[in-house]
Amino acid sequence: MEFTADAREAVRKGTAEGGDDGDGAKAKGRDLVGRFFSSKHPLRVWALSLSVLLSSLAAAATPFGDDDVANRALSFLTLVVSLWIFEALPFHSTAMFIPVLAVVFDVLRSPEDPDMTMTPEEASKVVLGSFFNHNTFLILGGYAISSAFSRCEVETVVASALQVRFEDRPYLFLLAMMMLGLFLSMWISNHTAPVLCIAVLSPIIGDYGAETRFVKALLLGVAFACNFGGMLTPIASLQNIIAVQQMNMHGQPMSFGEWMWLALPIAVTGTVLVWCLIIILLRPDDVEKIPKILSKPTSPVGDGVSLFVCCLR
Repeated sequence: MEFTADAREAVRKGTAEGGDDGDGAKAKGRDLVGRFFSSKHPLRVWALSLSVLLSSLAAAATPFGDDDVANRALSFLTLVVSLWIFEALPFHSTAMFIPVLAVVFDVLRSPEDPDMTMTPEEASKVVLGSFFNHNTFLILGGYAISSAFSRCEVETVVASALQVRFEDRPYLFLLAMMMLGLFLSMWISNHTAPVLCIAVLSPIIGDYGAETRFVKALLLGVAFACNFGGMLTPIASLQNIIAVQQMNMHGQPMSFGEWMWLALPIAVTGTVLVWCLIIILLRPDDVEKIPKILSKPTSPVGDGVSLFVCCLR
């Protein structure tokens, strides 16, 4: 009986260990599947595989018939867009791969013979030349100015001064903030300027609440003004840079000053008209006084770095 009991105990332990091994294998399998579909890992294998599959299907479909270059271009576009949509790689990594993929897919036609494609050496020069041209550095210069403005907290200092000046006149404060957004959008792009302006206005939004008509008018006014500000300089928005590039390519160059001379009256007039329409349509008269906007003094080191960045620009 003792032997039978010992044998029974051994069988029970063996079964338990086998069960633990089975659970461990299942857990390991779930871990592998989780890593495969993980959105936190820099390299998402399933997304990369799906992007390659979609690109291959686009190439196999041959929607452009016998035009192999166009079919390869569609496959190339499908791959890049899929990598971005499914986040197979970090966005900037996908962007850095585009010049390499453009050469590998052989999608650049020869200017001398449209039926032929460029050699890899020629394609590399063309792609990298368009990737790192003067317009690219113009954009980078705009971001440098944005960094300098943010570092100095210029928008906070100006908004605080406007609050002191127009504390009892909300309509004029609304116009002043729209003009501030217009000015900032000239230099730091019209998608960064609203972020800075809204951050500055957060005390007002917090005090009165987003349901008040004045706060609604303030937010809409800054948004519309920043859109107008995106017209004022070539560095204010990407479409301006593309327009300048195309004009230069077709022998119709436009200088920085000429662009501003043309766009300034349009943008300022449009901003004032929008201000009038907001007052008429929204009637933001439910606020009598503007709360204080506190500005923090910047450090001397920050000022020096920002001044250095502006000088470089």
